[in-house]
Amino acid sequence: MSAIRRLMHIVNPSVNALLRKPGSNLLNQNFLSNNQSLPSLTSFLGLKTLSPVSRAAKAFPKTPSHQSTVVDTSVDDERTIEEVISKVNSQIENKSHGRLFAIIQLANRQWKITPEDVVVVEGHWPPNVGDSIRLEKVLLVGSSDFTLVGMPLLRPDLVNIQATVVEKRLSHTKTNFKKKRRKQYQRINFYRYQHTMIRINSITLSAVNEKKDLEGVDGRVF
Repeated sequence: MSAIRRLMHIVNPSVNALLRKPGSNLLNQNFLSNNQSLPSLTSFLGLKTLSPVSRAAKAFPKTPSHQSTVVDTSVDDERTIEEVISKVNSQIENKSHGRLFAIIQLANRQWKITPEDVVVVEGHWPPNVGDSIRLEKVLLVGSSDFTLVGMPLLRPDLVNIQATVVEKRLSHTKTNFKKKRRKQYQRINFYRYQHTMIRINSITLSAVNEKKDLEGVDGRVF
C-alpha cells in the first residue's frame, strides 16, 4: 500500500509540492530565460487567461469580406416590372384573362366573389330591392395568370364591380334558451334578423398604367 502511495505522489504531484520547490530554480528555468514577468498563481497551476484585447476580438468578430459586397439590381427589377405590366395589359385589352375573382370589403366583412355570385349580407343594410350598386372597397383582383393587390385598396379607375340587390327578407327563426338551475329561472326567446341578397353582375379591369405607393384612399372617408 505504501508503494502505491509513493508511486502516485511521483506521477501526480500536488500544488503544495509544486510551490515547495525553490523559487530561484523555477524562475531561472521557466520565466527568466524568456525575459518574462514574475509568475502568477495561474502560471503555477497551468491555467490560461486571455488578455482584454483578445477578449474584445472574440466578442466582436470582423465582418466577412463577402458581406461587404452590394449588387445593385434596380435596373433589372424595373425591366422585369415593365415586362409583367405589359403582359397584364395585353391580357386585359384582349380580354383573354378568363374568369376574374375579387376580394371585397362589405358590411365589415371580407368576401371572395366572382361574376354571377350571390352574397348574403346579414343585418340591416340600407339599399332596397332592385338597386344597382358599385362595390368600391376592392382589396384584390386576380385571374389564373396574374393578381393585382391593393395597398390597402385598388384604385377606383382600375377595377369596376357592379352588383344588384335582388332580395331583402328575414332569416329563419332562431331560438335563444336560458336557464339557471335551482333558481326557478327559464327563458325562451325567438328572433329573426334581416338578410339582404345581392348578385354580382360583372368585374371589369382597366389598363395598369403606373405603380403608386398608396392606392385607393384618395377622397374617401372610412
